[in-house]
Amino acid sequence: MDRDILKQALIEVKKDKQTLILEWERKIFQNKEYEAAQIVEHESLEGWLDALLEDIGDGTPDTWDSVAQREANRLVKMGVSENSFRIMLGALTTVLWDYALKRWYDTPRTALAFLREANIHIIRGRTEMARVFLDKRLEMINKQQKAIIELSTPVIPLLDSILIVPLIGTIDTTRANQIMENMLYGIAERNAEIVIIDITGVHIVDSTVAHHLIKAYHAARLLGATCLLVGMRPEVAQTITQLDIPFDQVITKNNLAQGIEYALQLQGRKIVEIQAEVNKIANSHTNPGD
Repeated sequence: MDRDILKQALIEVKKDKQTLILEWERKIFQNKEYEAAQIVEHESLEGWLDALLEDIGDGTPDTWDSVAQREANRLVKMGVSENSFRIMLGALTTVLWDYALKRWYDTPRTALAFLREANIHIIRGRTEMARVFLDKRLEMINKQQKAIIELSTPVIPLLDSILIVPLIGTIDTTRANQIMENMLYGIAERNAEIVIIDITGVHIVDSTVAHHLIKAYHAARLLGATCLLVGMRPEVAQTITQLDIPFDQVITKNNLAQGIEYALQLQGRKIVEIQAEVNKIANSHTNPGD
């Protein structure tokens, strides 16, 4: 019996569809918080209402859910906020309630049957909208986290065969894996012979961080590169000693300058003062016999 009442109600609603869409538009744009006035078109709202009426008639949410997902994705890409989407569906709810209460004021059973089904679908639309916005938000957060991690784990070429990996801040498992990946990629890409890992900016070195450093050290050696660890502060050294972590095979230097100097020595190079070298060359030309 209710199904027959609902079918008759849908016939009447479809006759008034354009009036409902115009009222829906008016309600949307009346709200000063709505941001998508230039994005939501009459045809778009008509598609929403057609899907709603079709699914109420069929008793299934397929078309409505599909439209909700498509429109939510479209509006998200255009930068429309979740609040604007919520306002749009809220305006539709208001329009349908006002219409039903006026159209069937003397047959409340008809109004109730129609509004019950309409509310079920609108709630589903809000749920789908929230899911799309949540997925997009999580996707954006993941991209930002990845960008931050990549920026916080640079691999800097000093010379063609020497790389510096400066570390700053806290090192967790995710960041440690990124450090390892960037370092190994840099070694392979540049055929690096020496890697200098600078932990001057790492204030906390616990057992987990220490083991990550050991893994990075051995991984570099597997690719044929010599690995130096520089910038270890006294308190960090004390922590590592207390944790009994095997750092005895790791080449360490007090600071980055000493690490660079040692790396150059390994390659038969050295840092010289330019002016001193210029004077030496000038003297050799002035006194060729010396």
